[in-house]
Amino acid sequence: MTTTNPESPAIHQGTPARSTPPPAPLPGLLAYTEDEERAAIEVIRSRNLYRFMGDEEDSPARRLELEMAEAALLCALQGLAVGPGDEVIVPAFCWIASVSAILAIGAVPIITEVDDSLTLDPDAVRANISPYTKVIMPVHMRGVPANMTAIMEIAKEHGLLV
Repeated sequence: MTTTNPESPAIHQGTPARSTPPPAPLPGLLAYTEDEERAAIEVIRSRNLYRFMGDEEDSPARRLELEMAEAALLCALQGLAVGPGDEVIVPAFCWIASVSAILAIGAVPIITEVDDSLTLDPDAVRANISPYTKVIMPVHMRGVPANMTAIMEIAKEHGLLV
């Protein structure tokens, strides 16, 4: 008999997201809940379909965008098998969602100095690597990408994920 663990992903004997196949022929189109329907109606009724229309700070579109960004970080970290005790190097200057996602999965954020571009300083990254470091999480700021060439070289030298 196979048992499931609701704390683990289905691939590791966790509880699957679905127990039955989706309805055909357009499963994505038809697979939504009443809560999702209410949320879509809220957006339509707000007449504020994009975060740059009307009240940007509290629009349903903006709230969804922020939730999806944090979920994406959680999914990325979990997909890299980051967990309790693993260290993730993250820039000192970034949005709180980056550090929150690291903490949410029980990993340890290693707050690392930024350079003049306001992105990870490669020398500081190198100095902050420990035996527990598993991931380097660059955060590109204000339209300026982090020095990915240097970061990728450091990651390759130390067998780290980016």
